[in-house]
Amino acid sequence: MIVGIGILMIYIDGYQVAYILLLSLLFIAVGIVITITHGEITFHSFYSSFLRVTEKYWSVALIFAGIFLLFRKGNT
Repeated sequence: MIVGIGILMIYIDGYQVAYILLLSLLFIAVGIVITITHGEITFHSFYSSFLRVTEKYWSVALIFAGIFLLFRKGNT
């Protein structure tokens, strides 16, 4: 959750790009979900939750990465 808040501060500070906002909200949401489901945040609970989500949704992450690369502005 702290990483999400840090990335949100980067977004607010000046780099107002949509994927930075989405990334910060994702980290904040993961922190809140882990806190609600486990009652506390430990490295082991975070790592095991991260692995379960990664194993289940790795293909979705690849699709979003591909879409980002297709529609990014600037360098072509």
